[in-house]
Amino acid sequence: MSSDSGDELQKQLCVLYSFNSGLPPEIALIHVKNSFPFTTLGEIERLYELLTNGPRIGLDEQSNQSEDTQPHEPDAKKSRICLESSSASNSEKKSKISFEEIPVEIVGKILKDSTTEDQKTLHKASPLLSEFISNSFKTYQKIEFYLTEAAVLMRIEKQTPKVMGCSKLGQKRKLCADGRQESTESEISSEILIPKALEILKDTIRFKNVKISELHIHHEENGVSDQRKQEFYTGVQEIFNNLKAELHVEELFICIKDAESLMSVLNKLKPGVLVELKIDNINDSSSKMPMEQIVQTGHWKSLEIVYGSWFELELKLDHISHLRQFVGSIVDPTIEELLAHRDKLLQSSQKYCYHSIYNKNLDGIMEAFKPFAPLENFTVKGGRFFCQNNKTLEFKIDGSCLEFNLQETE
Repeated sequence: MSSDSGDELQKQLCVLYSFNSGLPPEIALIHVKNSFPFTTLGEIERLYELLTNGPRIGLDEQSNQSEDTQPHEPDAKKSRICLESSSASNSEKKSKISFEEIPVEIVGKILKDSTTEDQKTLHKASPLLSEFISNSFKTYQKIEFYLTEAAVLMRIEKQTPKVMGCSKLGQKRKLCADGRQESTESEISSEILIPKALEILKDTIRFKNVKISELHIHHEENGVSDQRKQEFYTGVQEIFNNLKAELHVEELFICIKDAESLMSVLNKLKPGVLVELKIDNINDSSSKMPMEQIVQTGHWKSLEIVYGSWFELELKLDHISHLRQFVGSIVDPTIEELLAHRDKLLQSSQKYCYHSIYNKNLDGIMEAFKPFAPLENFTVKGGRFFCQNNKTLEFKIDGSCLEFNLQETE
């Protein structure tokens, strides 16, 4: 059995377990995505429909197979997922508990790793589930603190679905979906005193059940005194250092002074959750930043987008090949390394990626990348490669910027 078919078998087993446990498709999606992150709700719903109305998924297993039977023998029986006849009457089907009867602790454990986008979907699944999410988590679409010379501007957008007809978990009862509506409660304010603003930030993120889609902590470029920035960012650092639980953040935009201060923030975030990281230099000036410790964190593997501004990142190109988007300055990549990076993108399984690499010395790139097809716009310096997987990789050189753009061929 190939690894792909083996993965599909394991995925269907996860779905079967969720179905037999009476989990709604939306909850099953979170359970299955823990092991198979690219699973979609549509896949779950199709398998649920198959299990409910048509053939059902089951294990066809030869229980008396001897341990010494070799897989290559023609008579060997293998455990496999198969579709069985649904001719049995409803009374013969395995009874399933309803969602309302699932213990609260189990529901909480399943939802612990849900994303803010998962929660948006789950709010629409049932009023009961929506009420449980609202009572169990403090979910924010966006938290932004923006420092100016005059004040700290704050934006706090909280997910606040409005649900009617809700009841408590653990008791079976009829649900009413009337009046279900999702909304975002947005609060925009300003605070002149930095300590007051920091107190608001602390009170917002200090709880262990907080989930944040976007967290932005930054300042007005070239408009804030060094003393004021020092007070603000020292306070932000202290808040993160004192967090008792890992913070769920999916997109982080933060100004920092060095790799150490970034690491101290990342160490307080839940690994495997962060998909977008944007960093800016507190000092609004360029400086080198070692990235060795950062790329070894659990966050780096889950990242899809990285932007670095006012930093020369000491990164190997191998460290960014998995990213869907990268924009930043990398310290002294060689032509050989840039060629190897191009080749990795040509073989990438991603449908799309965009890498914009800044470096002062890009001499010799055009010659090294030959042969290539010309760009449709002849006035732009660059070229394109046609991949065997029906994708096109374009590269462009504009001053000190080398752009790679991989996309499916139309």
